[in-house]
Amino acid sequence: RLEPKDLFSLRAVCTELNFLVSEYLKINKICDFSSVSRTVTLQAFKIFTQDSKNLRVINLSNCKWLDSAALNPLLERNKTLRHLSVCNCVSLSNSSL
Repeated sequence: RLEPKDLFSLRAVCTELNFLVSEYLKINKICDFSSVSRTVTLQAFKIFTQDSKNLRVINLSNCKWLDSAALNPLLERNKTLRHLSVCNCVSLSNSSL
């Protein structure tokens, strides 16, 4: 399993790898931004999750940049979600919880 930073690096190599990473993200079951919460931006998060519909585990601990406007659509698209961690996500409102 590749970390988000590795997936973003691969996307930048060529259009074929960009396509492969996009396809992988569509079927990916785990989204873990906790290890890169300080370096990833909200825009990068949106790109990473825009086509995700099969996530079962989402760990966004310490993603202080995360807001409800970005999280709510992700939660709505991923009906089979089993675990969500949003510890220390200080910008979330009650609508996400």
